[in-house]
Amino acid sequence: MEYIVEKIGMSRTITNPSIAVTLLRVVNAKVCEVEGGKALVAYPKGKASNKCVAGQQKKYNLSAEYNRFATLEVANTEAGDLDETPLNEAKILKVSFNTKGRGYSGVMKRHNFAGGPASHGSR
Repeated sequence: MEYIVEKIGMSRTITNPSIAVTLLRVVNAKVCEVEGGKALVAYPKGKASNKCVAGQQKKYNLSAEYNRFATLEVANTEAGDLDETPLNEAKILKVSFNTKGRGYSGVMKRHNFAGGPASHGSR
């Protein structure tokens, strides 16, 4: 079962020694259609939408806030709300994210090149 989550921030546990934890929120998503264990899921993100998204919203009878679509693996076979009960029973979650990407950062950061001396007659 897959879910769409967004990162809220970082925190620490109260126990001794404290452990760094990542705070996540499960995004409210609606299953539009299911085919072979894969589902087309709509979720709200941002506010900009175009005519293509408006056509998909009309096709699946969604409100205007659901303006992003993704394909996920799901256990249920009918359209509707995404079931979150397996999350309550889970003890360990496997999470994978895509990085933001920061473009070309330069050779000093990318390849760990050292800068030359800043004084003593260097050019």
